[in-house]
Amino acid sequence: MQPFERSEIKDNLRKKTTLELTDILSYSQDDYKSEAISIIKEILIERGLSDIELEQLNTKYQSIIANVKNTGTQKRIPRIPKFLIWILSVLALAMAGYLSRIVRLGLLNNAISNSYVTWDMTYEKKIRSEIINSGMLDKISEKYKDPFCNCYIGKLKILYPHRIKTSLTKSKNDSIVNFCVDSTLNAFK
Repeated sequence: MQPFERSEIKDNLRKKTTLELTDILSYSQDDYKSEAISIIKEILIERGLSDIELEQLNTKYQSIIANVKNTGTQKRIPRIPKFLIWILSVLALAMAGYLSRIVRLGLLNNAISNSYVTWDMTYEKKIRSEIINSGMLDKISEKYKDPFCNCYIGKLKILYPHRIKTSLTKSKNDSIVNFCVDSTLNAFK
């Protein structure tokens, strides 16, 4: 082989991926000249494969050849086509995006448990109505009721930014009420 031919062959083989080159050594050495096989081995060594790994690829090929001679057919290890891997990857990403959207919207919570609901204006109005109708603001002046409700809802949004528990513990509720009473009264001093 002329030096010019060797460099041209080496340049062409360098364009192949490491997987393609290892497949040539593992499955189809007979399709290439021995000079090309030695160039492939040089390239794979440059790419970080060890002599032991190259020997394993060669052993794999030799066992396939021996099997073909013994049985008359070549048993090729099936590989998953790249396009199938690409399709599965796209589907997995789409599914992950879909599931994260479901969780963000709170649709999954209701299916799993009714203990959380998604924040929206309807639920805020419901909380506001429950606070006013609960009687805990009966002794408070009208001008404090709306700021107290805003404080209470704001504190809940800080504690539960995306979804809120439908029932709070008494201690959690009491701490929010005490905080909002102090904040509301201090705001009007």
